Amino acid sequence: MYVVRIGMDRLPVPSLEEDYIAVLEEVQPAVTEYRVYLKVAYYRAAVDPDTAKEYGIEFDHARVYWIDLEEGRYDGYFELPRSGVGDDEERHFSLIGTNQDEYLYLVAREDANRTSLLIMEPDGSVLRRRNLIIPEADIVHRNLSVSFEGVVTGLLAYPDRVDLYWWRTDRLLPTIGRGT
Repeated sequence: MYVVRIGMDRLPVPSLEEDYIAVLEEVQPAVTEYRVYLKVAYYRAAVDPDTAKEYGIEFDHARVYWIDLEEGRYDGYFELPRSGVGDDEERHFSLIGTNQDEYLYLVAREDANRTSLLIMEPDGSVLRRRNLIIPEADIVHRNLSVSFEGVVTGLLAYPDRVDLYWWRTDRLLPTIGRGT
């Protein structure tokens, strides 16, 4: 139906005055709208406060943008919150998909057994926050996705087995305007 080419030089940046490095981390199609969601993380030079020398790059913040496929342009965005205490880079939210009402589902690993689930409105406001219990000791592969109805599915692979999980997040959603 549509082809969208997103060159690295075409990723939106928060400010032209500041030297951000934009990294496209996730792309998810909308379920009922002609749009695609992009999670873009922004990094900046890390500067030692004592010497004022740059020593690498560090995460600054992340946004979710959407592209209107019929118009072929960025149509909006919102800032993603950081998860957990300490806000290490590994603990930032990943976009896993949308449901029939275009609620966005994001997850962030909090510790060895707990993953934070964030369900957001299309305007960026938080609809629900929940914790998912996911035993991650010895995990070799983890894939989380969301269904049309809002059921989160987890495929977790360990050295000796594969576990499948389902979480009925559809029951957390408002019933007004839902297609079910």
